[in-house]
Amino acid sequence: MIKADDLCYIPTKGMCRIKEELSEDFFPDNPRDIVRQEIVTYRRKEGRLYKATFSRVFIENWHTDTTTEECLG
Repeated sequence: MIKADDLCYIPTKGMCRIKEELSEDFFPDNPRDIVRQEIVTYRRKEGRLYKATFSRVFIENWHTDTTTEECLG
């Protein structure tokens, strides 16, 4: 997905109380400084362990999102 002039970065300052766990400098005032972000989730499914990764890559004034999932065993 590509969106023009969309620089919404993750996580947001109020996301799931994560702000209480991270220092203020983790949340930049200028999201244009960010080039890539990832959220990684590990879960059990059907007796196996899976790793799901959501990535957002920023280039100029747009971003692209990808999601991958891999079985770890």
